[in-house]
Order: sequence, then structure tokens, then C-alpha cells
Amino acid sequence: KPRRLATPLALAPILSPSIAPLLECEGKVEAMSAEEVQWGQAPECTDTRPRDAVSEETPERTKGAEEDALPEVCVSSTKSSAQEIGTTPLPCNIHLMSMAFNQDCSCFVAGTTAGFRVFKTAPASEAMRREHLPAFEGRSMALAAMLFRTQIYAMVPAGQDGNAGNKIQVWDAKQDRFVGEMRSRYEVKGVALRNEVIVMVCEKTVCVYTCDKLQPILYINTAENPRGLCSLTAAGKPWILCCLGENVGEVRVQVGADNSGTSTIQAHERPLAAIVLSPTGQFVATASEFGTVVKVFRREGAELMYRLRLNTPTQETSVSSIAFHPLLPFFGVACASKPYVYLFRVEHCTDAAPTSQDPAKPAQRGSGVWGILSSVVKGAVPDYFTDTPYCARFQIPDVDPEGRPDIDTRHEAQARVHGPQLGFHRTEPSFWIMHYNGMLHEAKFAAEMDATQGVQELKFRSSTMWFAVRPDFRMSKLEVEQGGEGDEWAVL
Repeated sequence: KPRRLATPLALAPILSPSIAPLLECEGKVEAMSAEEVQWGQAPECTDTRPRDAVSEETPERTKGAEEDALPEVCVSSTKSSAQEIGTTPLPCNIHLMSMAFNQDCSCFVAGTTAGFRVFKTAPASEAMRREHLPAFEGRSMALAAMLFRTQIYAMVPAGQDGNAGNKIQVWDAKQDRFVGEMRSRYEVKGVALRNEVIVMVCEKTVCVYTCDKLQPILYINTAENPRGLCSLTAAGKPWILCCLGENVGEVRVQVGADNSGTSTIQAHERPLAAIVLSPTGQFVATASEFGTVVKVFRREGAELMYRLRLNTPTQETSVSSIAFHPLLPFFGVACASKPYVYLFRVEHCTDAAPTSQDPAKPAQRGSGVWGILSSVVKGAVPDYFTDTPYCARFQIPDVDPEGRPDIDTRHEAQARVHGPQLGFHRTEPSFWIMHYNGMLHEAKFAAEMDATQGVQELKFRSSTMWFAVRPDFRMSKLEVEQGGEGDEWAVL
């Protein structure tokens, strides 16, 4: 009796490398031969100590740990008993659980249902893969975060019920094993780290641990935080943490472990959907679950600098990611309910020192005739008419008007990915969009553009497929450049 599923999968080896990864193996494995299923070799396990002994160790890393130390691509997996007796194994699809950029957006890490993977952004390539290891005990990695380009990773393994667990485990890629553990009585919703501290975000609490001894130094009570919102500065002393306050719509800014520098900002009336600090912590940006306006505050004094208008007051917008450019006066917003990434020009909201004004004088919003007219109009009309509009937008390919992509690689029930993630280049006027459909898009913009020139439609600079659910998927070296020649299927 002929099998109808044999034909499409049999064509997979002759299709373009960019299309073959789109074929899922679930329901089609009966047509695959043993030669078509590629498996990596499991590394030898030299750690024979009890599992409880791992929690007593700490990361063997000093403050001067070398960066750019990502190892080469390594695929680790365990062989099933079916392989040992010579029969064809039944590989399972691997789905996306979480994804996040590192502190300078030079890399990003993805938690999967089999482990985690690490990628570089420029050029887009896979740097490391750790999946199906005995240390993972068959569990998914619900959350994952990395420390710049070092070999230290903080991960939250999924619990027995499939949700995120109640502990953070520290993975040392050099030793290829877990070297530390922090437990909580509650489910962990988010994690952030820098050289000095690791932050554990739970439903109604935030706990800060030292990075060397993994000792708690600060507990913070917050409002309900189902998304695990938290932002931590990447550099500067003391460290600055931004999390939810105890009231709905409130933001708490913690400067070091000493509460003397703590401040709160009543940013919105509704629960928050996104918060972010500028690279050195001088500015705080927030968005509510309604999402029509993103607000930018100066941290010291809680001065409202900008109201960035995304939509009309009656149209709800789900904001998934917000970010400051490290050097240029631009601010980006990615949405889960729309196929666009919006770009705003925000003067005097960068961490770089002003060049056109006297350094001794603080920057002022607006000057001359326009500054006077703006202040008069602002007091006479609603905020809607004086909000700052976006100056450019980028349309994400293969996404419908409601923000739903053609392909969804997330785990259906357990994924912690709410929408696309935005990350700016450290020095250039460009940004990356990391999408859960498995694509990484890069777009470029003009550093001198502003809202007076009208809304500019940005086009992608390059697009690369970085994730697919097929267990044997590998990133293709083909990168589709705008206006350039490439494989016919990739261009399509």
C-alpha cells in the first residue's frame, strides 16, 4: 500500500537548503531512512558525583574572564535503545522555549525542548549547541541567559509539570556541566545577569544573588509579574536594576544593594508589558499591556522625557520588546500584535555626552520658537496631539496584519516567547529582529532621519533562518542580501 507522506520527505535532500529545514519530521518519519537521520556523538561524562553535590560549587570565573570565548559548534545528543539494536530511531521535533539577546546584542541564546543553543549576530551563525545531554535529565530549558560572550550561562529548567522550574542553574561551557544552583519556593519567571550579580524574577518577588558565591543580597516585593519583567545595566558601578513596583503600573529602580538610591516611578495605570534601562541606566522606558504609548523617563527625578505614540488611544497594541540604541538618539519598539518594528528619534536620551551643547548645561527638550509653541500647545490640547510619532518602521516579512507568522516554532503550551525581540547594533545605525518563526532579520536606517521627513519604510538588509523544529536542522551559510543574487528558494 503506497504511503502518501513518502513523496514530500523524499524530496527533502534535493530541495534548497533554505527550504528543506521547513519540513517537519513529525508524522513523516516513516519515510526516512537511517542514513537520512544524523545524530551527534554524546560526549563522555566524567562527573560521577551525586546530583546534589553540584549545588555546592560556584562558577570558576573571575572578574577578568575572557570574552569572545565561545567554543565551536558542538552538537550533543544521546542515542536511543533503538539505535543500539540497529533499527531506525524516531527523532522528535525540537521546539523553541525562550530567546534573548546578550548584553551588547553580539550574540543571542535560545532555550529549547532539548537544551539550549547559542548564536552570533554578525555574521549570523550558530556558535554552540547543547542538547540531549545527561545533565539536562530530559527536561526543556524554559529560560536561558548569557553573560556577554563568556562561557557562563544562567538557565531555568522546566519543572515536572512542563512550566518553568523553581531554580536557576549556572552552566559553564568550558567544563560542559552545571556548576551552581539557586532555588526558590516559587516558579522562576525571568533571569538577568552581569559580572557582579544574578537576578531571579518570580511572580511577586525579585531576588539578587552575588555572581561569585551565589549568595542572596537583596529581596524585593513586587506586583504580579507573569512575564518576568526585569532590566539590568550591563556596565557601570554600582549596578542598576529596574523591576516592577508594589503597585500596578509602578516601576522600581534599585541602585546597588543599598536602598538609599531606590526610587519609584508611577509609569502607567495598567499592568506593565515591557521595561528597559538605557545601557548606563540614565533613562527608563516602559510600556503597558494596552500598548498605545511608550514612555521614556529620566531615572534621576523621574522626569517624563517622551511619550512615544504607537497607535490611537482606542486601539490596543501588544508590545513585546523595547530598546535604546547605545550611541545614537533612537529608540525601537517591536510588537507582537502588528507586523512592524517602530523607530523613534529621542534627542537627549542617549548615554553619550552631548556634542552641540555646553557640557555643563543640561539638555533641554525643545528650544527657540518651536520649544515655546510646544509648551503652549501641550497645555491646551490632549497628550495625543503632542505625543512623539515614529519616524520609521520596518515590516517583518511573512507576518500577517495581526502579527501572526506563517511558521511558529514555539512550544505550543510551555514557550516563554511573547513576540519578536529587538536588538540594536553597538555602533552602527542598524538593528536585528529575532523572530520565533525562526528568522533573524537585519535592517539599516539613516542616522540623520527624524519625524519631520515623514515616516520612512525600512527594508531588510539581510535575513537568515536560525531555527527550525527539525532535529537535524543546521543554519545555512546562504545569507540573502537585499537586491543581491541568491538561491531562488531563499529569495522567495
